[in-house]
Amino acid sequence: MHIAIIGAGNVGKALAKAFTQRGETVVFGVREPTKYQSVADAIGVPAVTVTQAVEQAQVVVLAVPYAASESIARSIPDWQGKILVDATNPLAPNLTGLSVGTQDSGSEREVAPENRTLV
Repeated sequence: MHIAIIGAGNVGKALAKAFTQRGETVVFGVREPTKYQSVADAIGVPAVTVTQAVEQAQVVVLAVPYAASESIARSIPDWQGKILVDATNPLAPNLTGLSVGTQDSGSEREVAPENRTLV
């Protein structure tokens, strides 16, 4: 399986290590690939732009700060039926609660309703 992990922070690195140990093909999608090349090299995966990573993946994992997730999700004009896994947490900046309400979730806000298929 080809998996794009958007974000190369703690969550992204942990997921990349786990997926590669299972034999999955993983790529990091980041804004500045050269900035994260040493992280990617340490795990043995490439670092490319977000768009490039999404294009080559069957599954896309969002492993970025919640505040960035909506703009990233909306920046891809056509998800082409890819599976999107949201590994973000909409925590308030002071960690005292959620930054979203109780009527929907962070994932529901990230993708426009007309492009959403919840499973």
